[in-house]
Amino acid sequence: MAFVGRQPELRKFRGAVEDCLETGRGEIIYILGDVGIGKTTLLNQFDEIARDLGFSIHDVAVFDFGVGKGQDAIGALARRLLNIPAGTEKDVRRQAA
Repeated sequence: MAFVGRQPELRKFRGAVEDCLETGRGEIIYILGDVGIGKTTLLNQFDEIARDLGFSIHDVAVFDFGVGKGQDAIGALARRLLNIPAGTEKDVRRQAA
């Protein structure tokens, strides 16, 4: 399926990634919107741009409802980067870090 629209967002994202390459400083991009407007599709396009420019992708889904202990955004991303599952024992987490 072809990706249609969102060209301004794609240009802004590409610019942010190129700035990161140039300056060594990253950015946080927060995607927010109603159900069904194409957030996941847009994120997939962002991933493709970043990969094309040589970045590794580490993404996590964080929902603003029903978040349990240890399911916060920072914890989820840290586990993803360390390649450890949720609920991993503290000493194993420490060793992975």
